[in-house]
Amino acid sequence: MNDASAQQLTAIAKFRALHESGCFALPNPWDVGTAVFLQHLRVRSSRHHISRFAFSRGLPDTVTAVSRDDMLAHIQQVVEATPLPVNADFQKGYADNA
Repeated sequence: MNDASAQQLTAIAKFRALHESGCFALPNPWDVGTAVFLQHLRVRSSRHHISRFAFSRGLPDTVTAVSRDDMLAHIQQVVEATPLPVNADFQKGYADNA
């Protein structure tokens, strides 16, 4: 198992434990700097929504304004910048059908 896989399994376990422990907040950072700031505030996880990424670039909250590749690159930057478990919202997953 490589380091990335081990980190992912650790994040999954942390996120699962948060769900099992009851209610918790999932703040929505706009960018990497905000995600790191939230980590310093001892936030236990973060949620990344396409709207936050789009608005930070002056774009509307639509999958046509933000490409899947741009959203994935943004999420990757956040994941690499902080050890927090990250939940990502992809609207309809960039697909017409589930």
